Amino acid sequence: MRRCKGPLFVLFLAAVFVATLVALVPARAFASNGNALKPEYATWSDLSGKRVGLLAGAPFESKIREKCPNVGEILYYSTMSDTIAALRGKKIDALVNNEAVGMLASNRYGDITLFPEPLGEYKMGIAFPKGGDLASKFGKITDRLQSDGTADRLWDKWTSGDDSKKTLPEQDWAGSNGTLTVASCESLEPVSYLGDGRMMGYDIETLLICAKELDYRLNFEPMEFSDVLSYIQSGKADFGNGSILISDERKQAMDFAVTHENDLVLVVRATESAAAASDGSGSNWLDGIADSFTKTFVKDNRWMYIVNGLCVTAIITLCSGVLGAAIGFATVLLRRRGNRVVRAIIGGYEGLMNRLPIVVVLLVLYYVIFGSSDVSGTVVSIVAFTLAFGATAGSIMWNAVQAVDAGQDEASLALGFTERQTFFGVILPQAAHQFMPLLSGQFVNLTKQTSVVGYIAVMDLTRAADVIRSLTMEAFFPLFCIAAIYFALCCLIAAAMGFVIRRIDYERKPRTVRGVKL
Repeated sequence: MRRCKGPLFVLFLAAVFVATLVALVPARAFASNGNALKPEYATWSDLSGKRVGLLAGAPFESKIREKCPNVGEILYYSTMSDTIAALRGKKIDALVNNEAVGMLASNRYGDITLFPEPLGEYKMGIAFPKGGDLASKFGKITDRLQSDGTADRLWDKWTSGDDSKKTLPEQDWAGSNGTLTVASCESLEPVSYLGDGRMMGYDIETLLICAKELDYRLNFEPMEFSDVLSYIQSGKADFGNGSILISDERKQAMDFAVTHENDLVLVVRATESAAAASDGSGSNWLDGIADSFTKTFVKDNRWMYIVNGLCVTAIITLCSGVLGAAIGFATVLLRRRGNRVVRAIIGGYEGLMNRLPIVVVLLVLYYVIFGSSDVSGTVVSIVAFTLAFGATAGSIMWNAVQAVDAGQDEASLALGFTERQTFFGVILPQAAHQFMPLLSGQFVNLTKQTSVVGYIAVMDLTRAADVIRSLTMEAFFPLFCIAAIYFALCCLIAAAMGFVIRRIDYERKPRTVRGVKL
C-alpha cells in the first residue's frame, strides 16, 4: 500500500491556504465598501424561473408559489449556513427564513440583502407531542409573555447588535417536576443557536422562563432544523424549538405554544449602487483573513468544537473498525464450520449491509430500533458502522481465504495438523497477505464515512465545522480546516495500518529450517 508522503501533505496545506485567500479577498472587499446596496431582484415577477433555497423541513414552498407561481426550482439545505453559502455562490437566487435571521445574515455580509416584500406574518412557536399537557402549560406562559410585553423586550434584546446583552439565566431552581429534553435547532441565530458551548437565543430564554415557573429543568439537545420534528415524534425529546412555523398541517400531528409572530422574508444577492461601483475601495485582505480566523477558532474558544469533534470521530472510527473486524473474522470462522443455513444467514447479512446506504442504517437504528430507548447517538453510530464494516471486512476476508489453494488445507491435515492448526498456521497467514491491504483501505474509508453521523445529531468533526459555520456564516476556514484534519487523520491511519501489514507479512519474516536461515 502506498503511504502518504510528507511533501504531499505540505502541498495540500499550501493549496488550502491559497484557495482560502482567493475565496476571501473578493467577499471582504465587496462587503467592506460601506456604500448603499440594492437587491438583485426587487419584484415577484423578477423571481420567475429563479431558484429558491429552504431549510429542510420548512413548509414554505407553497407560500412562495402563492406569491410567484412561476418560481423555478426549490432546493432544500440542512443548515442556514449552507443556504447562505449557496446564495452567495449563485447556486440559488433567494432564500427564505424569518426576518430576524434574514436581517442578521444581510448585516454580516455586504453582498446579500432583504427582498423588498415579505411573504407575510406567521406564528412561530414550540412543538410538543400530540395530546400531552405540556403544550397547554407552556402555552399559558408564552401567551402571557406576549401580552405583558416581555416577549417584545426579549425579541429586542436578542435581535440587537449588542452581544453583551445576550445572556441567559442559570437554571438555579430546584426542578422538582423533573428534567425535560428539548430538541433545539442550533443554527438559527438569533432565535436558537449554539454559542459559547451552549444553546442561546430568544427561544431558549423564553423556554427557561417557562421552565422556572413550572419548576422543570431543561436539557437542550442541539441539532439541525430538519431533525427537530423527528426527535419529537420518535420520543427522544419532550418538545422542540427553532422558530417552528405553526401550520394547519403540522397542528394535525403536534401541539404548539406560540412564542412570537414574525415576517417571513426572502434574502437575495445585492448589487452595488453607482456610488459603490465607482469607489473600488476595499479593506486590507490580510485583515479580512485575520478576522475570519479569529471568528472561526479564537472567539468563544470555538477551536474546542474542532477538538471535541475530532475525538468523537476518532472514537467512532476506532471502535467500529476493531469491532467490525472482529465480526468479519467471526463470519469467516462460521462459514468454514457452519452448514448451509449459517452460510445463507451470513450471506444475507453481508448483502443487506453492503447494499444499504450507511445514512439509512443510521436513521433506522436511531429513530426506529433505538427510538424509544435512551441510547446516545455516538453509541448508535458505533453500532451502525460496526455492522457495516463487519459485513465488508467479512466479505474481504472470506474471499481471501477461499483464494488459498485447497490442496494446502488437505496437505496440512494429511501431515497430522488439526483443522484449527491448519487454518491459523497455514491458511490464515496466506489469506492475511491478501486481505490486509484491502482491509486497510476500508479502514480509511470508514474514517471518511463517519462524517455523516451529524444526521443523528452527533457532534463529530464535520458537524463541528457546521456549527462554526452557522455561528460565523463563513464556510472557508471551517471547511478547509476539517479537510486538512481528515487528510492528516487518514494518512495517519494508513501509515499505522501499513506498519501492521509489514509486521505480519510472512514474506518479510526470515525463513528457517531447524534454526537455519534460508
